[in-house]
Amino acid sequence: MKQYGRKILSIGCVILFLPGMFSSCKKRNSGNTQDASAVAEQQIRNTLDDFFAYIKIAKTDKIGSRSDDPALVEEYLQKVTETSGSKPFETACRRMDAEVVSVVSSGEEGNAKVKISYADPQSVKESAALEGGFADIGKLSETISTVPAISKEFTMNIRKTDGAWKITSGSTMELLEVLFGYLTETDLIAEVPETSKDPVTMNMSVFDAYWVDTKGKETGGYHCSTEYICLYVYTWNTYSNADIKYEYLNTSGDILYTNSFLMKNNTDWIACAWKPEKALPEGDIYCRLYEPSGEEFHTSKVTIFNDAEMIPFPITWTEDSGWFDSTGNPVEYYTDDITLFEYRGSSLKPYQGLSLKYRFVDDEGQVLYEGKMNLEEETETFMFSMELPEGYTLYPEETAETTEEPTGKTSATEETTVPTELPEPKHITLIVETEAGQPFLQSTIEIRQADATNIPGETTPGETTPGTSGET
Repeated sequence: MKQYGRKILSIGCVILFLPGMFSSCKKRNSGNTQDASAVAEQQIRNTLDDFFAYIKIAKTDKIGSRSDDPALVEEYLQKVTETSGSKPFETACRRMDAEVVSVVSSGEEGNAKVKISYADPQSVKESAALEGGFADIGKLSETISTVPAISKEFTMNIRKTDGAWKITSGSTMELLEVLFGYLTETDLIAEVPETSKDPVTMNMSVFDAYWVDTKGKETGGYHCSTEYICLYVYTWNTYSNADIKYEYLNTSGDILYTNSFLMKNNTDWIACAWKPEKALPEGDIYCRLYEPSGEEFHTSKVTIFNDAEMIPFPITWTEDSGWFDSTGNPVEYYTDDITLFEYRGSSLKPYQGLSLKYRFVDDEGQVLYEGKMNLEEETETFMFSMELPEGYTLYPEETAETTEEPTGKTSATEETTVPTELPEPKHITLIVETEAGQPFLQSTIEIRQADATNIPGETTPGETTPGTSGET
């Protein structure tokens, strides 16, 4: 009896268990269908969220990845940025906001209703038309960031491709055209007027120019063995991106060296540097500068000295420097009845703390006067004067000769006196040096006989620019 009872119980358990198992299977099948639809819709939302997120940050290499035709999207966005620039495109992207309102799916197909907010393209185009086109992409970008926003709803079609949900190319391009289509129009930015290929003359003018050594200190010349020559030139105005050509020439006009200096951002100085490859001959050389147009605008001269010579003190004299008479008027020469000689020099820059020694000498090298000058205070003017030593005569008196008629028989009224040929003009030279013997100034003035100052064809005083009587 006990065994029988156990068998009945086992059968009963099996009967009770089977209905429960069938019931459970039926519920799970029904639940799988609902879950699959929900999963598909969530995956579609994820695709759309990624798509709009990539647009928001202007990620052009990612936007097309959520479309079923990435190459088409990439080609279109490239056209947008090439036409109007990356900055306006990025600004338009930042102005865009999207909301997925609803999503439905059926098998491998789906669609979604989305609401888009973006910068009003019509307002941007109207602003461009009023200005005749924006001046540049910066102005276009600024306008996109300030125009009102508008909203529009779209129905976007999505399909499952290779196991992933992708937005159809038709829906993708429709949306991109609404957001960025106006940026493919070429009249948003004004055309840049054609400029002449020939650079415009800048009419450059120079207010200072001086030669420097390797330490950038002003120098009065260079030795034959110098390894570095440089002229600093300062202009009255500043220039940007002005390429200045300069060349070094000798007195015969032969070009020794050519280079250029770029005046960058608001620059008013030019460095004309040259490192000679071999020793230079003694004499003068010139540095000539040209504007970008090729127009010459400045030339400076410098002297190359023998290595054994002392280079002169670096000073630039102004044009009003020269010899003056006792009334303060400039002269080109003196007459032999003058006893006071005076040279007045004006320098381009002020100097202080200099100790100078100077002397006046005649053509034979005889020293007529010596003096010293100490510049304790800053000055731009220098005056060196001398009175002729007592008893000194530049033109000793000479007796006139008489020429008679060859017949030997003439009356007193027929006698003519012919003066002897005028002697060569005399000169006085002013030599100024620093205490160390460095040449500072040298100038020579001509001395004419008082009765020979109005020779026909000669220049009379005042006709020539003063201050050019042999200064070196």
